[in-house]
Amino acid sequence: PNYGKQAPCATKDSSDGKAKYVENRNITVRVLNGTKFSGFATAVSDALQNREFNVQTPGTYQTSKVERTMIVYGKNAINQAYTVNSNFTDAEMVMDDREDQLIDVVIGATFDTLKDTKKVPAAGSEITNIEGCVAADKMTNLQKAPEHDAVSQN
Repeated sequence: PNYGKQAPCATKDSSDGKAKYVENRNITVRVLNGTKFSGFATAVSDALQNREFNVQTPGTYQTSKVERTMIVYGKNAINQAYTVNSNFTDAEMVMDDREDQLIDVVIGATFDTLKDTKKVPAAGSEITNIEGCVAADKMTNLQKAPEHDAVSQN
């Protein structure tokens, strides 16, 4: 379900007790290239922008040996991370210690294409939790977030 990595359960809305996918336009994404193929991050960033995500300038990840694409996020952007992840066919969700709402998408070698928009869940629909998920406050040993400009959104 998350390629053997622990993931937090989506955050439930206080009004109806359901976790819901977020509007793309309310999510800020930074795409980082974790492969040796130049132009990957820019292409994926453009594709996400076409899906109405707010995108920061794409960049290069600290290594070019990333195998599987990673959706990297902090405890205050769990539903946003589930939303971004729903656009990918084989990404893993990785929580780090960031406090803000920026989502990093680190493109890996197995990346092929984004999921067909017809197969992506609509904003406001209920999130299907990753099997075996745990409460966010039970996530431990989080990796340190890479340097970035903090993003806060409502």
